Amino acid sequence: MEKRAGNRALLRKKKRLEREKKRRIEQANRMLIPANKKTKQSLGILSFDPKGVFRFKENRWMKVFELNENALREIVKMSPMLRGRVRITMHKRKAGEKPTCFLTLMETGEIYEEIRKQFKGDETLLKKEDLLRQLSINEIMNQIAANFQKKLRFSYASNVRGKKDMKAECFQKVTEHTDQVLFGNRQGECFLTFSFPKEGRGSLIEKLDQLGCEYYLCMDLNALSVEEQLDFKRALEKKYNKRLPLDQGKEFVNASLTILLLSDSQDAKKIVEETLKNLMRSEGILIAPAFDAQGAYLESVFSLGLCEKSLSRNTEVAVVKAMLGGEENEAAKIKV
Repeated sequence: MEKRAGNRALLRKKKRLEREKKRRIEQANRMLIPANKKTKQSLGILSFDPKGVFRFKENRWMKVFELNENALREIVKMSPMLRGRVRITMHKRKAGEKPTCFLTLMETGEIYEEIRKQFKGDETLLKKEDLLRQLSINEIMNQIAANFQKKLRFSYASNVRGKKDMKAECFQKVTEHTDQVLFGNRQGECFLTFSFPKEGRGSLIEKLDQLGCEYYLCMDLNALSVEEQLDFKRALEKKYNKRLPLDQGKEFVNASLTILLLSDSQDAKKIVEETLKNLMRSEGILIAPAFDAQGAYLESVFSLGLCEKSLSRNTEVAVVKAMLGGEENEAAKIKV
């Protein structure tokens, strides 16, 4: 009996300390605008800074930048040095047309003032080429609505006053099937990358023009710690039953690559699907449709990371850089 009473007392103390901690965090973040109940439930957004910062559950924060396509390789090069995680979202309507690119920067923490410092540190590295422009909350939500082919002029002030659900306002309802998703008069299919090539083979972006259709390319990049890099090296040695040299010149990153194809008919879908599979096979990239998760991946791509969904693999920075148009680094190849 005494033991159970002691356990209950410890549990009450733990809950009290958790409540006090939560109050301190909310007090420290009081300068942010609270999201309404509907938005919290649909998108997990707790609050936001109208200038362009979202605060989510699980201590996740994010902001979005408009990105010059010429900065893609530089972003990949900088990714191992960043504290936060980055997402590159590229939208191309047709072959030969200049793509629209966005960079989402995500950080982890509890207090906005601390997060500001983390953002500032990463942005200092990323803005060296001055090819980024931060988007406001209104601009982010308007871009998301445009991705869903919704015509609206989002206003956070109107959203807060009307207690509207941001997702219901800016997202479009989708109908999900095993290997495709339908929205409006369009149909889309998301493909996930299960393995990257061992070496760069030139610009994947240039080759994707062969598709002849509208598409989105979405890539997440997350730096690996020294310990994680060593663990990855050991995993490779175990897989190939061979000792690998500790090459200090190599840099690895945890990367995901999602490609979303958009088409107007089932016949067109089949043609571009087969073209993509053949293209990726020739590049040494293993892809497959996001079976039974098409809707979640489409929402993740269209929302610029507001909704999180990705499948990540460790690969060399040199490989990713080559895929996005960088020069292949011969010295950075893995010999197995």
